[in-house]
Amino acid sequence: MDRRDGARAEETVSIPGRGQVLVALLVVAVAQVARVLFPIMYEIGEDWNFVLAGLVAMATFAAPVIALAATRIEAATAVTAGAAIVAGVLVGLRLIDPIPAWLAVVAVGAALAGATIFIARFSFTELVRSGSLVPAIVFGLAGDAALRAAFGTWDLVWQSSAASLVIAVLIAVALVGLAVRDAGMSRRKDGSGLAPSFWIGLGAYLVLQLLFLQNIAFVGSQGGFGYTAAALTVLAGSVAAIAAAQLGRRISAAATSGVAGVAILAAWGVSLIEGIFVAVIVVGLQAAVTGLLARSVAGTVDPSWRATVLRATAGSVLFLALVLLWSLDIDQPLPFPRQAVPALAAGVVAWWALRRPRAGSAVDWLLSAPAAAAVALLAIVTPIALAIAAPALEVGFVEGELRLVSYNVRGSVGIDGQLAPDRIVAEIRSSDADVVILQEVARGWPIHGTMDLAAYLQRELAMDYLYVAAADGQFGNAILSRLPMLEIDSGLLPEDGSQQRSYAIARIATPGEDVVVAVAHTHSRSAVQLEALVDAIAADSRLVVAGDFNFAPDDPELSIFTSGGLVDVIGATGDPCRTTSAEPTSDCDRPDWVFVTSDMTVNELRIGSGGASDHLAIHVTLEL
Repeated sequence: MDRRDGARAEETVSIPGRGQVLVALLVVAVAQVARVLFPIMYEIGEDWNFVLAGLVAMATFAAPVIALAATRIEAATAVTAGAAIVAGVLVGLRLIDPIPAWLAVVAVGAALAGATIFIARFSFTELVRSGSLVPAIVFGLAGDAALRAAFGTWDLVWQSSAASLVIAVLIAVALVGLAVRDAGMSRRKDGSGLAPSFWIGLGAYLVLQLLFLQNIAFVGSQGGFGYTAAALTVLAGSVAAIAAAQLGRRISAAATSGVAGVAILAAWGVSLIEGIFVAVIVVGLQAAVTGLLARSVAGTVDPSWRATVLRATAGSVLFLALVLLWSLDIDQPLPFPRQAVPALAAGVVAWWALRRPRAGSAVDWLLSAPAAAAVALLAIVTPIALAIAAPALEVGFVEGELRLVSYNVRGSVGIDGQLAPDRIVAEIRSSDADVVILQEVARGWPIHGTMDLAAYLQRELAMDYLYVAAADGQFGNAILSRLPMLEIDSGLLPEDGSQQRSYAIARIATPGEDVVVAVAHTHSRSAVQLEALVDAIAADSRLVVAGDFNFAPDDPELSIFTSGGLVDVIGATGDPCRTTSAEPTSDCDRPDWVFVTSDMTVNELRIGSGGASDHLAIHVTLEL
């Protein structure tokens, strides 16, 4: 052991408040970086092989093991270097556009390794003793959620705005600055004051955070909440979690068992509950699992730094494995209920909590007050700021015309693997559409950066929207309109294929008679789903039916629409084989359709361009 390291650690008096900010900044930076990998791996899977993409992702999330190489580096230097690596990756990714797949893999791996070097060589003794570590982690997660709320749940690294760059730089500078200032808190090589098993529990805990508890899109879509209400619910849960972090350190083993049971049951049902109860279960589960995580910290002894690195690696791999299982079930059903994934995550957190004795005193409540106050302030300021910044709905309707766009947006992941919802907005704005008909709208899926595309488009386009879930509550179809809109019907289509499909029908108020708009995304050449869609539509005049129907112009499924008098707008205005695929695989690769009744005339039709999605938008101007 280096005596200088030991003496420095013994002489340093830690300031929990400053240590909390340092840990919180590390959490924000790593969260912003780590999510970059998911959309790019999705694109690799689409282009090549999903098994290969999963293996690459698994190897990337195993990168914390690289921290074993830091054994010969002086502890203070390692702490500063680890923070600097994470900060450099955050700013570096923000400056690169587009982000190549290889670079995303290297950058995310480097950030995870850098964070592990930091945690393996940093002294958490004071934060553990005071009960401030877990509140600091929650503070970081809440800060990340508030930051994403300010940018429409779109991560900084994907953006090109000056504001996003400034914020990324500020986070990086603050992270490195505090790391340098607190380098003296670096630990001896054989102890950190934190059990290595904590990092396994943290990996499972972050699964619940990413998929549900800090996922604004999940809360909004599952609960049917507005964007601001969803953000407020997430932050309110964080406030409850910080309070529970201190309570969890003092309750008895019997009480911990009860909390563990409730947490596992709540995690099982978190994706099944809808409506206002989503807020109750999100806030309650946030408090329960955070209290359990805090208990797993208490009463520990200094472990080997090697054990810390290996357990941190295990926690990172566990995190990815559970996220992949949750995502995989959409297309490849698991041999067990999907709800078992979050329940298992809660169970892992509970397991380590039950293995630790209770610790802490009433005085410790005061030591987490700064984090609780900061998150409470975020919970107050964020919804107010969002309400002030929200654009007002504007009606720019041209008398006698209806401009609409039908677009499979693929969760706003382009053919280059970039998460770029701004490109979707630019494509829609290019025709000044009155009505927008969308398929594959993401509202919280990891492969789409967990962003809420519906809420983002609502704010950017100043349109109201109707969203109907399909595969699950976080993936479906939407109709946006700047004209008054009333839902007529929505529902699930018959099962035919690996993924659940849905439809939505809305009535759009225009001068004179209203227009009925229907949207669906059906399985490949699924006559049973197409027939169910047509049967669900009651209107026989001023009707638009659009979507990704996955059949070609020469397929017999076309007659399901045309036999009822509907007109294919592309076929009626030129070559029916004009492709709507961004990467066509045949001469007539056209999965997307817009049908109208004969009482409407097509004045203009244009097929979009670019790679904002693997589909191209269909722009139509109808004479009413």
